[in-house]
Amino acid sequence: MKRISIQTLKMLFVALSITFYATASTTPWLSTPSFLMQGDDIYVTGGGAPGNTMLTVKVFDTKTGELLAQKEVYTKSSGTFELNLGAINTSSNIEVKAVIGDQEVSSTSSLTKG
Repeated sequence: MKRISIQTLKMLFVALSITFYATASTTPWLSTPSFLMQGDDIYVTGGGAPGNTMLTVKVFDTKTGELLAQKEVYTKSSGTFELNLGAINTSSNIEVKAVIGDQEVSSTSSLTKG
């Protein structure tokens, strides 16, 4: 059985880490709170786009499909973004959507009665 040198293992680890980082950082993602109370501001985070890219983030009523809000945001140099969409006046759950790269990503938040 051949022994693998520690130097070879270190180089393999670095190569795998770089590959994983490059893959993970380019996968589009979008996140919203799981639950919202009526009148809460909607905070959205996301990433996977090139840096300094303009994205349009839209909020839809899940029952009616009605567009409730829409805002544009620029990604940071890292390709991530943060956005406060403000409070949305609806009595049903919401779905937030954005096109990042060539993929539409979405996240759903459930409205809870407080």
